[in-house]
Amino acid sequence: MRDRFGGNKVRKLEYILADALNSRADCVITSGGSRSNQTVAAAVCCAKAGLSVHIVLPESAPKVTRSLIALSGACAGAALGTKLYHPKTRATAIAIGRRFTHKETLLRQIHETEALLRCESGIGLEDLHIHFSCGKGADVPSVKGREAMERMAAEGVFLDPYYTGKAFAGLMELARAGTFLPGENVVFIHTGGMVSLLGEIS
Repeated sequence: MRDRFGGNKVRKLEYILADALNSRADCVITSGGSRSNQTVAAAVCCAKAGLSVHIVLPESAPKVTRSLIALSGACAGAALGTKLYHPKTRATAIAIGRRFTHKETLLRQIHETEALLRCESGIGLEDLHIHFSCGKGADVPSVKGREAMERMAAEGVFLDPYYTGKAFAGLMELARAGTFLPGENVVFIHTGGMVSLLGEIS
């Protein structure tokens, strides 16, 4: 579940649900986009933790998302974790839409996470790096994203057309632009997206 249906969402939920349980909450309400991995992960984790969950989805949500939620009963985090544990490493967010990915928004989310974790990183706007790439938002596939999907599928790595495909296309753009130095180790965080891929091929 961690690897295929939004592993970064599960890591976030570990802290959020722990706080909910410590606060003696018995119900979680969350929402997401039409192809949200977060909603599926929340449904599974809440079932595991013994919490009831109510998911708010748009009418356009595909059947596969609804089915996985029924069966079951985070970018700011990457930047914060990098600063805390690998301060010499640069974390770059590849954004597939401009609506939510702004440095000020990410910094606010980081400060909220620091309060939850009771830690302080000293991270500032100058530590946040965003590359805008490939499309108009999560619900709109792109040609570059499709090309990235096909390239990686040949390597046995499956990306989806709405999230990871476009993100990997952005990574290839950065590579072609000379962002990475020879010999550097580059890690691409695959954040899930299998719900979207299954919805496309079903």
